Amino acid sequence: MRTLMALLLVGVLIIGVSTSAFAQDEPPNLLGVRALLSNGNAVTADLDAEVGMHLYAFEGERDAQIAINMSRTDGEIDPFLILLRADGRVEAWDDDGGNDLDARLQWTLPEDGVYFALAANWRGLYQNYDDDELDGTYRIEISGASAASGDLKLDPQSLPIQKAELDSTIQGALNNDQPIFFAWLTVRDSIVVDLAAPSNQADTLMYFFDVEGQRIAVDDDGGPDGLSAFVPGLPLTEPGQYLIMVTSYGFYEVNERGTQGGPFNLVVSRGS
Repeated sequence: MRTLMALLLVGVLIIGVSTSAFAQDEPPNLLGVRALLSNGNAVTADLDAEVGMHLYAFEGERDAQIAINMSRTDGEIDPFLILLRADGRVEAWDDDGGNDLDARLQWTLPEDGVYFALAANWRGLYQNYDDDELDGTYRIEISGASAASGDLKLDPQSLPIQKAELDSTIQGALNNDQPIFFAWLTVRDSIVVDLAAPSNQADTLMYFFDVEGQRIAVDDDGGPDGLSAFVPGLPLTEPGQYLIMVTSYGFYEVNERGTQGGPFNLVVSRGS
């Protein structure tokens, strides 16, 4: 009997260790954002030549009147805000609606759900700049978000976002109603990836956000055709969920620029 109990105990310990090790290998099931925006809680962050944009999220309720303020606190950045839906719709944007060059975005939310806010340096909207004199610090805060926004759990599987796999291709499309296509990629080990968004119709633009909501890559016309987005040799060292955003130039004011878009392929492959 004692031998049997000892064997059972050893088995339980082995299972427990194996389960623990597996859990450590699995990245957290949360889409990376710079922070969750909630009423009364301001966030301060830096923008520079390597990170010209941050991704934020909040939960909102239908007919709620929200206001998002992005104000420069140091340096020479020019704040720029874009309000998005997870399904690729653009709700609103603002450049200089606040004091001086600060951005202030006011909007009535059309329905309950998760919303994204892109906080950018206007000079880094479409490319990384190489002038450190344009670096700076900003403060972002919101009013009118859901009371539960600060406790939001961003499980990407519960959002209308496509899942991307290594060495695979996803078919997507851009149009005036949904000028943005989102996909999320799970990383468990340090890898290098190549990303491409070739299209015969759309002039694709790609943003890539890391697990902390920092835009670590951006490309407009780097593909071999001179129009499509291409990001080669991108190292990903942190486990977790990364967000890929495919769109086109002028996406935030798409309805002011006429009909544009078209189908494309999002290609995610292992780099060297």
